[in-house]
Amino acid sequence: MSTILSKFTGCYITIIMNKKVLLLVLSILPLIISCGSDDDGPQLSPEQEARQQLAGEQGSLTWAIAGGGSVSKDGVSQTGDFANFEITFLNNTGGQNYTTANGGNLFNANGSWSVTGENLDRLLLTGNQPASGREIAFTRNQESLRLEFTVAPPSNARVSALAGFYVIELRIKN
Repeated sequence: MSTILSKFTGCYITIIMNKKVLLLVLSILPLIISCGSDDDGPQLSPEQEARQQLAGEQGSLTWAIAGGGSVSKDGVSQTGDFANFEITFLNNTGGQNYTTANGGNLFNANGSWSVTGENLDRLLLTGNQPASGREIAFTRNQESLRLEFTVAPPSNARVSALAGFYVIELRIKN
């Protein structure tokens, strides 16, 4: 009888131990699953990421001089001439478009844009104003966007006055 009881007791202990291991595994499993990938959808291509830097995650972002931005040409401040300058980048199913306000004779009022360059850190704007049709280097740092480009001196006097190396610091418009 004691031999039968010890066999059953051993079996009982094994069942209890297996239940404890099972409970331990089941309690740790949600933690393991929650530590998985933070995949919220498909990965963006490098070009999509570059577009998102300019147009934001929602596909529309306005950048402005107001709020701490500046404009310089050949190292001399031109901020007063562009104090109310704004550029809005749109990135949606209709393509990549932009609009500007108070761009003077430097920027078109609207057009399309694209990212280019080996590192996708250059911007091309369409239009016929001096900032159009040339590579504009851009760097985004959280709430700031820096644009750098050169307007070469042409033969006509109107654009000649705009010739120079521009650095434009913009802030996200709230």
